[in-house]
Amino acid sequence: MDSRVVYTLLVLILSCIIYKVYLIEVNPEEFSVASCSLRIDANPSALFGFVTQTAVLEKLAPWLTRLADADARNVGVGKFYRAFSKLILVACNHNKNKDKNIFSDEGKIHLMITEYKAGKYLALETEDQFYRQRIEIKTKFYHDRTILSTTVYSRKTSLLFHSTVGQVLRWQVQKHLDKSLKHVSIIYKSLQNELQIYSVSFCVFL
Repeated sequence: MDSRVVYTLLVLILSCIIYKVYLIEVNPEEFSVASCSLRIDANPSALFGFVTQTAVLEKLAPWLTRLADADARNVGVGKFYRAFSKLILVACNHNKNKDKNIFSDEGKIHLMITEYKAGKYLALETEDQFYRQRIEIKTKFYHDRTILSTTVYSRKTSLLFHSTVGQVLRWQVQKHLDKSLKHVSIIYKSLQNELQIYSVSFCVFL
């Protein structure tokens, strides 16, 4: 048999296999999930209110740069944010000129709060078609400490995506989470210490 015919047949077979795998759907909550938890000496409601401030949300999810309110709503279901995703920028600008402005429209995304329980739980979802990210933030009181948890995963259902690109993105997000929760915890503790100092100073002054 002609080698070109064999090559063509192999390409067709491989293409069919890839297509079949692409059609396989999975539960996105069980694949490419990045998560991190940290015990913090804090009131759960107070800590939740702190981490859901826009400026702190950006520190908690540092792969979202220039995070800002996209409307004037209070924190709750339906509130919108806008940001630039480093994850999308990495994919879009791969092998491109490094001098190019990385904050192009390619990485611009919008996020919306889809679930919200005051003082306990918040879920943000991106509206991009590349990653379709879901970010969950929870606070729970356990013994004498509050557990702050952040979980991130893609809402895509393709097994092929989660077995390839999804794993790379999960690894990148996990690296960020391992550092960001500790960073936010340090900021919160520092602010609490300053408030205590001001409170003591005010009492002494009186």
